[in-house]
Amino acid sequence: MQRNLKEFIPKKIDQRDVFIEEVEDKYLIKCNKIRPPKPILIKQYLDYSEGLFEILGLYFGDGTNTNKNSGNRRVALANTSLELHKMWISFLEKLGIHKKQMYAQVQIRRETELNQNQLINYWSKSTKIPSQRFSNVSYKDYKTKKYGVLVVNFNSKIFRKIFENIFGDSLKVCNKNIGYNQAFLRGLFAAEGCVVLNQNKSLSRLDIPIKDQKRRTYVHLLFKQNKIQCTETDKRLLITGYINFRNAEKIKLAELHPEKQEKFNLAFKKLSESTSVPALTKIKIIQSLKSQPKHRFQIAQELNKSSSLIHKLLRDLEIKRIVKKEKKIISTGKKPIQLWKLIKEPKNNIELTKWDYKGFGA
Repeated sequence: MQRNLKEFIPKKIDQRDVFIEEVEDKYLIKCNKIRPPKPILIKQYLDYSEGLFEILGLYFGDGTNTNKNSGNRRVALANTSLELHKMWISFLEKLGIHKKQMYAQVQIRRETELNQNQLINYWSKSTKIPSQRFSNVSYKDYKTKKYGVLVVNFNSKIFRKIFENIFGDSLKVCNKNIGYNQAFLRGLFAAEGCVVLNQNKSLSRLDIPIKDQKRRTYVHLLFKQNKIQCTETDKRLLITGYINFRNAEKIKLAELHPEKQEKFNLAFKKLSESTSVPALTKIKIIQSLKSQPKHRFQIAQELNKSSSLIHKLLRDLEIKRIVKKEKKIISTGKKPIQLWKLIKEPKNNIELTKWDYKGFGA
């Protein structure tokens, strides 16, 4: 779907009137009065696609959202990932903004072994932004990766206002379209998400820091629409539990960030192969009971689990009214054995995981 960017161009900027001229397939946008913002030339149409919403999720996490000082006249993305910067730069180019109009800066830890020229040459060659558009390297006290954090800016007060309007409209649309919703979450996780492992290298949790309460609530709702439960703690969203991880895998949550994707895949595989995932075992019990009622020893043998574990999980499924006790059968030389019958399949696997993970959800 295409949207005409004229919808997002404000009529006034700081009490200045805004004027629009059509120049072939672009809009020339100007302001009047003394010391107006610099005019800009941008494309007339914007594709509303999953690719756009991935960019907006990325910007939601790592973009400039301040209006202090020069913040109100620039859009900027800060990240260590070259792949994510390529997405950001491509987005700006599709709107008619050239690399020679962008500014860039490298931020890196003070203990780096690379000098300023090496850092700028690396990022300039990788992004194709001319080296002349780079400012001096900024040295920080916090740790960074080898080539530091790259910040790519486009300075324009007019464009900042247009982008804010696009961003605000997109957040409303994202809330109503599941494809855009998932794309937004992929962008956000690529920017801010963290894959946390257990001691055995299996998946422990997905961690997304979001300081602003309103923003956390918004993202929490998007995850809920994808049947992924989150817990809010210490200005962050935590995702734990097998079912949630499986649903995160379905929407390709970590796909945009190669390192996070690889880490997630390996850790989730390790977790899935574990013998101590209650939700996964309960799903297998339900599958086993579909054919006919069975006793716990039969199920334990099928799933290669202990009969005591199977009994514990059957009791849990009984409490959740998913299975019930049937008649007992008598085996030769043994006490009567309880049969269990499947009553219903849960509509949502989330209910299988209540109380499995000490309040974190699953």
